[in-house]
Amino acid sequence: SSVASARYHLYFALDDSGSMTGQPWKDLIKAVDSCLQKRIELCEANGAKSQDLVTIINHDGHPKVMCRSESIHSHPEKKSQFRGGGNCFSRALNAVSEEIRNIDTGYTPIVLFMSDGGCGDGEAEITEMPKEFEHLG
Repeated sequence: SSVASARYHLYFALDDSGSMTGQPWKDLIKAVDSCLQKRIELCEANGAKSQDLVTIINHDGHPKVMCRSESIHSHPEKKSQFRGGGNCFSRALNAVSEEIRNIDTGYTPIVLFMSDGGCGDGEAEITEMPKEFEHLG
């Protein structure tokens, strides 16, 4: 099947740590919106309506699911609220993996991990994720 007719579940992991306060956070939410709109436009340009789902997990030191399995058409980025704090990539990636384990049948997971900086952890989790979910496409 073509990319336009494929059904994706987009998992956004958004950095809402203290360094993202103000304009960086606004820019991040704008980037998420742009990404979703581009996907919708791609589908429409190919004569299909996107059936994609979106889950957003904010990550500071404690990841939190802001929305789960929302339609790409419902502006899910508006449900994400800035919190501030430190950051822990391994916890964020584990939270994303936990969500993917509950994926709806027929969807291919796409993970978009967005952050403005580094963190001393997360390498093991990001390496393991594609292996665990290889069967999903």
